[in-house]
Amino acid sequence: MNAQRNIKLWLRSERLANKMKKSVKKRKAVIFVVEGLSDRDALEGPINEIYEKYDKGIEVYFTMKESSRRKEEGGDITSSYGINPTNIERLLFKLTIEPVLNQYCLRSKDLQEIVQIIDTDGAYIPDEMVFENNDINCFKTLYKENGIYTERTEDIIERNKNKRQNIDKLIKTSRLKVDGVPIKFSIYYFSCNLDHYCFLQELFAKSCKLKIQNVALCIFHSFADPDFHSLSRDPGLQANG
Repeated sequence: MNAQRNIKLWLRSERLANKMKKSVKKRKAVIFVVEGLSDRDALEGPINEIYEKYDKGIEVYFTMKESSRRKEEGGDITSSYGINPTNIERLLFKLTIEPVLNQYCLRSKDLQEIVQIIDTDGAYIPDEMVFENNDINCFKTLYKENGIYTERTEDIIERNKNKRQNIDKLIKTSRLKVDGVPIKFSIYYFSCNLDHYCFLQELFAKSCKLKIQNVALCIFHSFADPDFHSLSRDPGLQANG
């Protein structure tokens, strides 16, 4: 009798567990990896509006590179020290994706896509276009139309080489493994004009929002439609170099 009773209780618990599993709504999430707060502030609102318009069930999260010192440090993971094509996928997950999964209780099966937004920082210009900055009153690296001016020419050339290799690796990466599960991955870039449009010229604030919404819409369609590749034809948001 006890054995039969235990079997019935076990079957009842299994049915209840299966019913609970079916009742749990499947989550759909997209993670955007950005380099800093200005990128997040510029894109978060418009991109959320786009997703709400086309699919209210998708959760959108923004993340940036973390460090052991503080959360949301930000920065360019493609040019960070110690990161190269052999480990960038693993460290991209560890430093940007994993914290979001832990914070919002997301699982790999919840993820629809991971989108990374980067700056090119002149990484693809020829080495001879990296010039020594002779201005003793300026200690910053300057990005100009005819090249990069810096006190650290050798360092910048080496940084550009490493950054190019990392970006080339990510461009060829169509799936990023999250806890062993391959998740669709894509990478896009903005020029420095993004900050200028959004934060330095109030006159263009409304125009900026429309332009970014256009870019966000393109990103949305990039995974909804595999044949849709163009981010934006607007010269204001095209990268220089």
